[in-house]
Amino acid sequence: MRFMSKLKAIPLIFTACMLTAGCVKNTVLIKVRSDGSGTILVTRQFAKQIVPLLEKQMSQMKMYQQQAVGTASSIPDNIFFDEESLKNEAGNYGNGVTFDRAKPYDRDGAKGSVALYSFTDINNVHFGMKSMNPSDKAMIGTHAGKNFGKDADERSFGFKFSKGPINTLTINIPSYPTTQTAPISKPKPDSKAIDPQLAMMMMAAGYGPVTSREEAMQKLFQGMTMSFVIEVEGADVKTDATYAYKTNKGNQRIVLLEMNMDIIMATEKGRELMDPDAITGGGQSQAEIFSQLKDIPGMKLETKQKVVTTFK
Repeated sequence: MRFMSKLKAIPLIFTACMLTAGCVKNTVLIKVRSDGSGTILVTRQFAKQIVPLLEKQMSQMKMYQQQAVGTASSIPDNIFFDEESLKNEAGNYGNGVTFDRAKPYDRDGAKGSVALYSFTDINNVHFGMKSMNPSDKAMIGTHAGKNFGKDADERSFGFKFSKGPINTLTINIPSYPTTQTAPISKPKPDSKAIDPQLAMMMMAAGYGPVTSREEAMQKLFQGMTMSFVIEVEGADVKTDATYAYKTNKGNQRIVLLEMNMDIIMATEKGRELMDPDAITGGGQSQAEIFSQLKDIPGMKLETKQKVVTTFK
């Protein structure tokens, strides 16, 4: 019991990372060829300012587990790159998705992983909450409340590809909350209050003194980004996506989600919405949260439920 109570006190940073996608540069690029096959490139880079905190937490977890059960073998030595876990993720992205290769990312203090997957039929690919392993879903559901995890499997992007003289790729986008459902019952976070344990860990990691919750968030989220992009390889590409651009090679890229935390955190509304407690409720309904997210600077969020792209 002592071990479990210690573990419950540890995931402050992990929870913030998971719920806001801010503590890591997370990039997903799905390339689709004219025959419906393609690749999925998943890049996760934990920013240099968060690496020491995560390493400290894992060191504490190993110590607690060692004390509790006599071994810490279940906790990986490298929390930023686990090739076996990356291999196992292939099945989470759909039937027929296979793992190609992966490598660790370690540059300028940032650490993470780069993994490449392949598929033969985009129709079998999905991405989102449905792609998460059960333990991650359970973790988010625990912290976000039952309203968030209730329809988790439905909150995934799906694809329908029809081959012909002119190929058609339809991206089915999970519907965001639109009705004013009852808010999750949580008090609105105090921007001036900071968890003492978080302040202590940030001091130990070299951030210096942190006196408010808002200041802690700005420091932790500095330079962080997230994107989910589809790239279509072909000619005569036409799309009704809200955000689209051509690459240097002439391929069409469709942006479904893009977050630049530096820009988002520069506004008061951005700081309010990116607070982990606000994301999971904070006294607002999910509809209110999502309606505001799509309009803040630094955020590109495709709100159409279907995006249709044609190409040869």
